[in-house]
Amino acid sequence: MSSSCIRWAKHHLDGFNGLLSRQLSSVQRGTSVWQKCLEIVHEHAALLTEVGVDFTDLVARGLEDGEDGSRVVQPDKMTATPNAPAII
Repeated sequence: MSSSCIRWAKHHLDGFNGLLSRQLSSVQRGTSVWQKCLEIVHEHAALLTEVGVDFTDLVARGLEDGEDGSRVVQPDKMTATPNAPAII
């Protein structure tokens, strides 16, 4: 069951990072707007940390200044992953 949860979370994080990358594609890296956007994303990730879910290293991966150009998955380039059943 935990493997399904991890696959589900990774799938959605990859999608989120792809969408974030597309949204920021028109913003110049290093500007105050760029920094503010990433700051907001990390603030929201910190909220998840408060309930025991730590995605701080995975959110906005490849978009931080000084990173080595890690691959950012675009939503249209993602491979199909079977949807994990919802956990209630």
